[in-house]
Amino acid sequence: MENHTFESITQSMRELASRKEVVSPEIWMRGAVRLNILLEAEVEKLIEFEFNLAKMRKDLMAVNDKVSAVKMMVEASEEYKQARLQKAKIDNARESILMAKKYATLASDQMRSGL
Repeated sequence: MENHTFESITQSMRELASRKEVVSPEIWMRGAVRLNILLEAEVEKLIEFEFNLAKMRKDLMAVNDKVSAVKMMVEASEEYKQARLQKAKIDNARESILMAKKYATLASDQMRSGL
């Protein structure tokens, strides 16, 4: 996990998980801490996408009074697709952070109990 970008950290964690080797809790926690720090920028990107989508809805509603048609046009846009991908990326990162914490807790409990 030398390169500290959001994508490189998630890729490294994915590779560690796919190898099915024993990985120290410290490595998982280090990755989780870095992800947590970088998560703010990713959330800001999502907020920007959502703001642009809201503006798009407003503009489309000015020329089309059918809510269902506006919703369909917005959901068919590239901006909507990018917002959904960004949300999935954030959700996956949060899940990775939670799993790393649980793994570290489990490993700590096992060391304390002598297993």
